[in-house]
Amino acid sequence: MRQTIYRNNEGYLNASEGAAHVIDHSEAVPRYLVTPEIAGTPVPDKLVDGVGTASLIPYYLRATIMTNGGGDDVTAAFRLQNGYPDVKICYPGGDEIEFDVSNDRLDDGSPVNILRVYWIVVGNTSAGPLTAAPANYTGNESIIASTETDAADWQAQMIRDVYSADDAVRKVRISMSDILATNFAYVHREGTSYA
Repeated sequence: MRQTIYRNNEGYLNASEGAAHVIDHSEAVPRYLVTPEIAGTPVPDKLVDGVGTASLIPYYLRATIMTNGGGDDVTAAFRLQNGYPDVKICYPGGDEIEFDVSNDRLDDGSPVNILRVYWIVVGNTSAGPLTAAPANYTGNESIIASTETDAADWQAQMIRDVYSADDAVRKVRISMSDILATNFAYVHREGTSYA
């Protein structure tokens, strides 16, 4: 069971029901906001943990999407590692990025839906951005050294947010909190349903 949140001008009203949704009143037609799932559990705010084998300071977040048009984890890791194609960057301190496919169509004319969002926070030690990557990332979560060259490490450290095809998510917003206690940050993600 997921938490349902209804947002209005007066604040938030919480209730326990089917899917995690919020109504977005910024569009002409109110749309539900959908919380992504990680390994089957809804996670609206994900902690980035820079303390582990490497004590990493979060610099920025890279994100990319996969739609019902195709793509997989290996493709996503390649994009995140190289910073292209279709990668957006979000900085700490309340910066926000948005992926919007609401006007896109597949070859058969059906709408494009965002099914997965892949993201990772890029950072490094207090010694600077050119410090060698650690041998492993034990204890680190959702973060990787800016000097890391091993594609397998990028794939292992990245986060895979999943949206249900039934929700017809066509917009996703991602924001990153301020850096907390030098090595931590929160990443907030929400999708807009067109179902």
